[in-house]
Amino acid sequence: MYDAVFATRNGTWHQIVNVERRWRQIRKDTGFEWVTPHTVRKTVATLSSEATTSELASRQLGHSSSQITRDHYIAKPPIAADLSELLEAFGDVRTPSTES
Repeated sequence: MYDAVFATRNGTWHQIVNVERRWRQIRKDTGFEWVTPHTVRKTVATLSSEATTSELASRQLGHSSSQITRDHYIAKPPIAADLSELLEAFGDVRTPSTES
């Protein structure tokens, strides 16, 4: 017997096509049609890495490299930090070639 969360009646793994078909049936007309097994994996990776490390998130997902997890699974912040003051300061700096 496997340690599957949702095992078949025989205690074996479900075939992915059957899981995906059933998942489509479950989420139909719920407003959550966008949620896929991959969405769940990415959420697990992001939450795991925020709570621990990307290395542990990578191990949880069974990836061979934490770089794969960081590049493709862990969500990036949607907005970059506001660096406008820093960038404006660059404009105020006079370089020797521009001074008269």
